[in-house]
Amino acid sequence: MKSVCAVCGLSLHVEESGITVFEMFQNDEKVYRIWQADKWKCRKCFIEIILGFGNQPLSEHFEDGFEKIKAERLLSGNVYYWYEKAKRTTP
Repeated sequence: MKSVCAVCGLSLHVEESGITVFEMFQNDEKVYRIWQADKWKCRKCFIEIILGFGNQPLSEHFEDGFEKIKAERLLSGNVYYWYEKAKRTTP
């Protein structure tokens, strides 16, 4: 997969492989799915993006063992959060 920084025009490079991404329920603090992906970064302006998601999540909220996988990933300390929609900051 190739990626280019829209700000600098330079190729992005993989900063970290195999990071954990928690996909959250809309406007909620509950984890819906757990994914593995890669973090890419621009070497000039340092913008970071997450790409390279697997075809399927590692686990979903209704599956057996979900809470165990979530706890293990949290202990690793390398978790990113994905919100489908922006969180509301005003009523």
